[in-house]
Amino acid sequence: MREIKESILNKGLRAEAPYQRLHCEIASLLNSIQDGIYITDGNCNTLKVNSAWEKMSQTKENDVIGRHMEQLVSEGICSQSVSLLVAEQKKPVSIIHRIKSGKEVLITGTPIYGESGNITTIVTTVRDMDELNRIKGELQDSKRKNAQYQRQLKLLAKNEYKEVIGNSTHFKEILNLARQVAPYKSTVLITGESGVGKEVIAKLIHKSSELDGAFIPVNCGAIPENLLESELFGFTKGAFTGANATKMGLIEAAQGGTLFLDEVADLPKHLQVKLLRFIQSKTIKPIGSSKEKAIDVRIIAATNKEIDKMVEKGTFREDLFYRLNVIPIQIPPLRDRKEDIISLADFFVKKAASKKGENIQLSQQAKDFLLDYNWPGNVRELENVIERASVLATSQIINKGDLKIESYSKLKKDGGGLTGQLNNLEKEILYSAQQQFKTTRKIARALDISQTSVVRKLKKHKLV
Repeated sequence: MREIKESILNKGLRAEAPYQRLHCEIASLLNSIQDGIYITDGNCNTLKVNSAWEKMSQTKENDVIGRHMEQLVSEGICSQSVSLLVAEQKKPVSIIHRIKSGKEVLITGTPIYGESGNITTIVTTVRDMDELNRIKGELQDSKRKNAQYQRQLKLLAKNEYKEVIGNSTHFKEILNLARQVAPYKSTVLITGESGVGKEVIAKLIHKSSELDGAFIPVNCGAIPENLLESELFGFTKGAFTGANATKMGLIEAAQGGTLFLDEVADLPKHLQVKLLRFIQSKTIKPIGSSKEKAIDVRIIAATNKEIDKMVEKGTFREDLFYRLNVIPIQIPPLRDRKEDIISLADFFVKKAASKKGENIQLSQQAKDFLLDYNWPGNVRELENVIERASVLATSQIINKGDLKIESYSKLKKDGGGLTGQLNNLEKEILYSAQQQFKTTRKIARALDISQTSVVRKLKKHKLV
């Protein structure tokens, strides 16, 4: 009889062993989960918690096992029980709650039903909201970086940067800043001398953005003052004599894109007020209209003048300046970034050679001469000089004599004072522009001055 009992007992122990192993494995699994887990039976008596719940609630498992949730709430061990809500409502329940440790958590209770249709178990998960927000932030950051990466790949595929040339530290910093601000709609103010490439950087910012609209350039100094307002804001039919049809303004034409206000410092005072109102309200009212139009554009402004000093003198509105100068980009003159001269010259030579259908190159003597010149007309002057030399050169090698410019050192030796030297330089630049652009309107646009100024200066230097 004794042997029979021992046999039955041993069988029972052997049968129980797998369940004990399974229980240990389930406990290990629960403790490996980062979210807090709280399990009760269908009557809300506590069955099991994991180590993450102990850590979040600052409560030990032994203090809650076997106890009813109502009792735990009444004693303040749990400030609120989702298990009780699930048992009452017979469906999953989620709440956001601040537990006694001070953490804000997302608590979700889920009922598990038996064969009889009654709730047999309630499993509650507790997730740290700080962790959720961190993960959400990482996902958003990852999406943003991926979008920027895809945008850069697209631009590289389209070769958008092919005409943005520069090896100097200054210029690389400018390119990095341009790419950094491109995804946002913040207003940018680009400053620098005429010909340094302000519009090139403005176009780079636009092309590097996700804007679907067009890039609309407006030279505020080249459009006559009496036409500038109607050009910018548009007008309705019959708004003034000669307004035979309604015309869309350039601001509206830039809808969804970028409005590039070149030489913004030349805006007359009354248009400075209207521009400020547009930036603040994002609406315009065409001349002759009583209705406001909502316009969504990014504004990039540029000037070759010391606009901050104009603010001090009261010739440019301070409030408009601060609205435009959200992200300032200062482009140094070419003479201050000599490392860019040869790379730019080589690029312009290849461009000219492509047009001419010949293999044109710069001699070392010509390169040395380019490095010695002061470039008062900056990158634009360099491009004009190279194009002229490429056309007029008698061989495929451009030599010093083909460049047809006077070096800065020679000008100093020739004397004549600063005024005389500046006049010579102005005449040379005008002559070069005249040879390339032919019409005074195109010359004005190329030199960033008004057409009236071009005509006056050409007469002054007897070039017409």
